[in-house]
Amino acid sequence: MNLQSLKERKELLEATLKQHMDQINALNGHLAESKHWLGLLEAAEKDASEYVQPVSESAEAIGEIIDAVSE
Repeated sequence: MNLQSLKERKELLEATLKQHMDQINALNGHLAESKHWLGLLEAAEKDASEYVQPVSESAEAIGEIIDAVSE
């Protein structure tokens, strides 16, 4: 290979590397955003679980009352 070919090859490799680095940076941005949304979902799930137990207990109590009245 002559010097010109080596320079062209180097430029091509540098351009390819820059494209890959840009893609990696974009993916890191998407990952950070996904982690943010996952955190929000986990917090919402935790909040919702605080209400599910009392509702379940209330439903069981209502079922027991209905059973007692039916007897």
